[in-house]
Amino acid sequence: MVQHKNSVILTIDDEKNIRDSFRMFLEDYDYQVIEAKNGREGLEVFFREKPDLVICDLRMPEINGLKVIEKIKNDSPDTPIIVVSGTGIISDAIEAIQRGAWHYLLKPIQDMSVLLHAINQATERSRLIIENRAYQEHLEESVAKRTMELQKAVKDLNKSHLKLKNSEQKYRTIFYNLQDVYLEVLLDGTLIEISPSISNISQYSRDDILLTNIEQIFPTLRDRNQLFEQLQVENRIYDYEIDLLDKDATLIPCSLNASYQTGTEGAEDKICAMLRNITERKQAQKEIEQLAFYDALTELPNRRLLLDRLEQNIFRARRYGHYGAMLFLDLDRFKNINDSLGHPIGD
Repeated sequence: MVQHKNSVILTIDDEKNIRDSFRMFLEDYDYQVIEAKNGREGLEVFFREKPDLVICDLRMPEINGLKVIEKIKNDSPDTPIIVVSGTGIISDAIEAIQRGAWHYLLKPIQDMSVLLHAINQATERSRLIIENRAYQEHLEESVAKRTMELQKAVKDLNKSHLKLKNSEQKYRTIFYNLQDVYLEVLLDGTLIEISPSISNISQYSRDDILLTNIEQIFPTLRDRNQLFEQLQVENRIYDYEIDLLDKDATLIPCSLNASYQTGTEGAEDKICAMLRNITERKQAQKEIEQLAFYDALTELPNRRLLLDRLEQNIFRARRYGHYGAMLFLDLDRFKNINDSLGHPIGD
């Protein structure tokens, strides 16, 4: 026997014997049965008790079955309604179905299993409708939630894209307006990037030397591997002096600041560097040395240069265990000037 505990069925019929027969039969299947003897009372019981299923006659006093069906469906569209009527008029059956009845049975019901089958069908259909609605609501909520997440992700992505675009634009602006030269070199010496500002310090354009080996343009870089190994250990070098070989074979003195960049996500390791033309600095150093170590009038080396070179040679002799000698020449009557007026005047 099928168990239907907690399922409540409302029977609405003006014939007591019909209501009694339905109640006795359905209670055998553990349905809870509540009754109403006319349409008005049936609606009152329905709105108060909210049954799971309604069995309703069509021809009843006060309010007929069609009106009952209409009011129940307006309030609870998913409640199953089974019409059991003594009239076999086809138009009544059609109108009852149109107003929301799920089944139409004729009285008297000779085989109550027909009623049970109709109830089981209606109950199963109602369950599926409720489950489907719950699933649809859950699906709509999930879709709405996912849509919001996607909208947020798209918004964040657009923000990131805009930031990246602005960053790229900023990088390009800086890259194409550098006064110094930015370059990137692989460990095999291949020049994979160089800024257009190379044309500011040489006769080269960017395309002239891109993807060439740096030894072709830096001939004084005799031991590239040693320099790169030093960078791997120290990570950075500053003010490394190097000569750039220009198109016309002239050497341009340059200063290099470089750092070692470890490749990520399969990219190769590389050296990133800034190159600066130090021709003016070299010239200034030369002029300073000239003023410091040579007499402005005669352009002869002065005592300061003598002491500097003497210090260098003494250091070299001590370091390598060599011997040296110094020959001192005294100009006639010049010692009197140094002794009386001092070395600065004598120089």
